[in-house]
This record gives sequence, C-alpha cells and structure tokens, in this order.
Amino acid sequence: MNELGFVSTYHEGLFRTIKDGKWGFIDKTGKIIIPYKYDFAYNFMNGIAFVKLNGKCGFINKKDKEIVLIKYDDISDFNEKISIVKLNDKWGLIDNRGREIIPLRYDWISRLERVFKIGKVSKFDDYIATVRLDNKYGLINVKGEEITPIKYDDVFEFDKNGFAIVKANDKFGAINKEGKEVIPCEYDKTSNFNDMVKGGY
Repeated sequence: MNELGFVSTYHEGLFRTIKDGKWGFIDKTGKIIIPYKYDFAYNFMNGIAFVKLNGKCGFINKKDKEIVLIKYDDISDFNEKISIVKLNDKWGLIDNRGREIIPLRYDWISRLERVFKIGKVSKFDDYIATVRLDNKYGLINVKGEEITPIKYDDVFEFDKNGFAIVKANDKFGAINKEGKEVIPCEYDKTSNFNDMVKGGY
C-alpha cells in the first residue's frame, strides 16, 4: 500500500485508492478488487459507487459492472432510488437500474423535494422536481407528469406546510403541493406564504 498515492477510509468493505492518476478499489488485504482505471471515484454507498471516465459519469457495483452506464455529463446521488442526469445539455431522471424514467428533454432539473405524505415514511411517489424548459419553470412528479404547467418565471422551494411561492410576469403568488395556484400571481413582493395570506387572501 505504500506505492498508492491516496487511500480513503474503509467503507463498505473497500478502500478507495488512486495510483498513477487513476482510481480503483482494494480490500483490507490490499487485493485489487476494482482496477485502477477511473479518472475519479467516490466511496461505495448502498453497494454502488459514482465513477468518472473520459469525461463521462455513471455508477458501478462492487464487481465493476456498470449499473448506470458511464455516458452522462453530470449525475446526482440517488434519492429514493432516483438520480438526476444530464446529457448533451438536457436533463432527465433515471432509476437505480439505470433506466430513464423521465426522458432527457428539460433544460434543467432541480433536486427532488418530498412534498407529499408529510410526517410519514418517505415513498417514491412523494417526490417532485422543479424543471426548466424554454426559460420557463414548472413542477413534475417522478412519473414525468406535470404538477403545474411549465409557465412560471421562477418556482421557489416548498415550505413545511406544503406551499411554494411562484413568480409570473414579475408578480408573485403561491401554489400548493398539488400544483394548484391558491394565490394568484398578483403581488409585487413576497417573503413567505403567510405574509400573502395576511395581505388579503
């Protein structure tokens, strides 16, 4: 192990290491489990690891099999078995088997937000994401269904009560977690949903 340029902490049965500018994984005896071939790698989490090769990203398992093909320009960690991916300047969602559950058609996708089943155990269908297409924003669920039309100038994060501020034509309003516009976009300024309610709605 003295010849290695870097060795990480022991994680899920393997050390993440670098040698001659390439990343790989070894076990506690020093045996090479995954060869030194990747341009970058993270530690394994739940049996898979993010890797980068020739400018592309993906995920591998401990047998060095590509669980998510190393073809994406950018890729997020998995959240409830869902990852946000980017390819050729378009964004979509994949599952933890590498299947594209939402085609790469959006100009941008935010992190997933859990807005349903508040206070209960998290489920796949609890999550939504903010998307941008042609400089307009809207919300989709993990099935690719539009929760709101993609028509807003901005969509802010949901608060703990399940409301989010939205902006259209330089005016502010609010939507609920089902995407219904509960307060029309008529306000010049905003700080939070409660302030809007006190203002007359």
